[in-house]
Amino acid sequence: MNEEKIKKLYPFQYYTFKNVSVIKPYLTKYMFKTEHENELYIGNINGLLTMGEMLPIKMLNYFKANKKATFILPENYKETIDGLSGFREQILKIINFFSKQISIFTYKADNSDIINKIKETDMTFDVAIMNPPYDGSLHLKILEEVIKHSNIVTNISPIRWLQDPIVEYKKNSDYAKYEESILKHMINFIELDQAYTNDCFGIQFNTKIGISVYDKTGGYDYKKIHESEFNEIYKKCMSKKERITPNIKLYKNLNSKNFVPVCLLGGHVDVNGYGVRFTRNRYKYFIDGKCQNSERPELYNKEPNEVKSYNLKTFDTVPCVEFDTAEETKNFYNYINSICFQYLTRGHTQDGNIYPKLLPFPIDYTNNWNDKLVCEYFNITGYIDNEHAVPNSEWEIILNTMKPFL
Repeated sequence: MNEEKIKKLYPFQYYTFKNVSVIKPYLTKYMFKTEHENELYIGNINGLLTMGEMLPIKMLNYFKANKKATFILPENYKETIDGLSGFREQILKIINFFSKQISIFTYKADNSDIINKIKETDMTFDVAIMNPPYDGSLHLKILEEVIKHSNIVTNISPIRWLQDPIVEYKKNSDYAKYEESILKHMINFIELDQAYTNDCFGIQFNTKIGISVYDKTGGYDYKKIHESEFNEIYKKCMSKKERITPNIKLYKNLNSKNFVPVCLLGGHVDVNGYGVRFTRNRYKYFIDGKCQNSERPELYNKEPNEVKSYNLKTFDTVPCVEFDTAEETKNFYNYINSICFQYLTRGHTQDGNIYPKLLPFPIDYTNNWNDKLVCEYFNITGYIDNEHAVPNSEWEIILNTMKPFL
């Protein structure tokens, strides 16, 4: 299906909501004057969402034309709407007035009940419009089932599963699991700007959101969604044969007093913040059991339990990488604190967790690692110094990405 046909059948509609121009997948302008005879809407616990984003006058015209619609809503949808003013209140009136043309299935507080409601129906829908609950991979399970019952589906939901840079290195991934049942049915896709989406919806999304459209045959080149400048650089570094994952132990299990504390849970990926870090810069590293962060006099030359942060009950459970020599310890810290490695760390995760096995490390730390050596080791193009790069090079991409966080 070509782009023009998609737009004509089911175009992305722009309209003003809360004084902000928002991309919406609900396509009110065309949907309510088309030949669609039976439509499915899926909302979530915030109440009548998918319906609530539609203009009541368009809905009124739609039902006057004797069209039919099915809604899957939380069982407390009436309570959620009760007391709301404006167009959502009007929509509730429309539902009551045209009750003979509208079927409403309600699901329990357990969002997974949505899937059961869809499986139970024997109807086929001309169009399904989805704003499903963002609960792990539940939105994918729902989407997978809805595609089976619908001729065309438009969906707004998280897209990190589509853009995960380490997907081909994982044994199990949503990308592989749903490639046949979802991705091969895709006919259109648009990624929404994350900061813009947060502003439009008035909440903080810790992941990117996208709008996608599906039918029975598919044909969209979904693999290009996964392509990015980061992924190309990441793949180049991961293809280096001379690399080895460090042995990470809890502090209580260390045999050496020379070690670097590391972080495996960096927190949520943040649109405005740094993102994840492998380094624990509060401590830097320890030599002979003493903290070497000379920039923090209150920590310098003190033992682990004397420098632990206020929210850390004990240092015993802190992940660490140990070394025989002080030189290797310092060099390892310099490597994981390099701009290049921080770039790879920040980009390789979509869920805030750090996966050392899926990050590139050199085979030894006898070299005093810096970004010049890291770029040479992984053949990153365009390095001049830590502030300058050859135009249109990989190092320029890295610097441009990391400058706001350095």
